[in-house]
Amino acid sequence: MSTFLTQLPPRLVQEVLSLGQRRAFADGEHLIRHDDDGDFAVILCRARVKVIAVTAGGRSCLLGIRHSGDLLGEMSLLGGMPRCASVIADGPASGCVIPAPRFLQLLRQEPEVAHEVARTVAARLRQADARRADFTYPARVRVIRLIAEEVAEAAADNQPATVRHTQRDIADLIGSSEVTVQKALRELAISGLVTTGYGVLVVPRPARLVTEAHRLMETRHRL
Repeated sequence: MSTFLTQLPPRLVQEVLSLGQRRAFADGEHLIRHDDDGDFAVILCRARVKVIAVTAGGRSCLLGIRHSGDLLGEMSLLGGMPRCASVIADGPASGCVIPAPRFLQLLRQEPEVAHEVARTVAARLRQADARRADFTYPARVRVIRLIAEEVAEAAADNQPATVRHTQRDIADLIGSSEVTVQKALRELAISGLVTTGYGVLVVPRPARLVTEAHRLMETRHRL
């Protein structure tokens, strides 16, 4: 999986991590809180975390999942604005917490790091645009596309892959209801593309699911 850290040369990985302090986070603990000052960045060392926003109606909504090697908090740090979302550990986690002055100084001194931060921001904006465009597709297509993104790397060797999303998570990520997601997953299970469990999906043949996702997208484009 391509992450902020994996895209940096080894010498810069160590330099970046040396600027911060490694911290452990318990399951459910906040790494970042909505509306807090953007006075530090976090690089995930061993973690899976959820990025969560609160709607105008007070409902928590899952915006995305981040994994080991990902960079967090860069937008508010660079823009000097409060955090626009919370980040919560999904299981025990650890991360390197880097104070804003040190991180910003590094960006001035190391163009390769600055370039990778810019690439990370651009990739997330592009992903957000793609998600908005996905709303033109039926919910079943959005569900299979989301799962295909999660198992894309596993498709190379076509070994069974596990996706740790609840039905509520999927509903938030594709902008639909849990009932609609349940129906879509039931159809995918009948087709043999997934099997469902509590809080997880198993994709027996990732390559087949990714191929089906591409077929559905191309079919819709031709309509």
